[in-house]
Amino acid sequence: MTISYDEEFSSLMLRWRGSLWKAVLKDLIAFYIGYYVILAIQWYVLDEKQKEYFTGWIHWCEIGSQYIPLSFLLGFFVSVIVARWWEQFNWISWPDKMMMMVSACLPGKENLAVRQAIARWSSLQAAVAWSGISVRTLKRFPTERHMVEAKLMTEEEYDMYMNLDAPHGKWFVPIMWIVNIIKKQYAMKKIDTIQMDMLLKQVYSYRDGFAMLFVYDWVKIPLVYTQVVAIATYGYFFICLIGRQPKLDQKSMETV
Repeated sequence: MTISYDEEFSSLMLRWRGSLWKAVLKDLIAFYIGYYVILAIQWYVLDEKQKEYFTGWIHWCEIGSQYIPLSFLLGFFVSVIVARWWEQFNWISWPDKMMMMVSACLPGKENLAVRQAIARWSSLQAAVAWSGISVRTLKRFPTERHMVEAKLMTEEEYDMYMNLDAPHGKWFVPIMWIVNIIKKQYAMKKIDTIQMDMLLKQVYSYRDGFAMLFVYDWVKIPLVYTQVVAIATYGYFFICLIGRQPKLDQKSMETV
């Protein structure tokens, strides 16, 4: 989840929610505990000969850590994550353009009920779709009854929606209601062919945004990429637990 921020640098560094500190705190504490446990063992448990042997391992772990291309792997992975995040943002559907087209094609008080229905269904479409991919939306609308209480859905529409058999999800249903009411306006000669075409293109464009967000939520970043980065990162810091220990005897580096 993206956390909004707009503060000065000093205040920004003290933010906790969504911050770097929150993300790495547990791993950082574990690293320092492991580091000082090894340091204590090295100083107080090992005898002189074992210390010399351990210092050689410190040297070789220090050299080995240089062969892990951590900066390259993290740079590649972060670029993929940021690009994916920005693409998802660009696919977020906004009803404004569609509703402006509806207002232009169906003006006047006689079409007010139609405009209100399309506006309500467009909001219902967002609530239904985002509740499947957004934790915040799901908390706001945990069930369809909450959508009725929010006046996004009438009781009649609720019964129709709940009785619909859709094994692959019902997130597209409000869009179909919008398409049907537009076709009804065309059949009643309230809009012509060109206007219907323009309206349907806006509706389909609005629908495509939700479909793509579902695809992004369904198709994750390939697991192998995440595993490679995780293994490289944790492996690097595991080696650093020994490789960053102080060398007690520089002459013993060749003992291993």
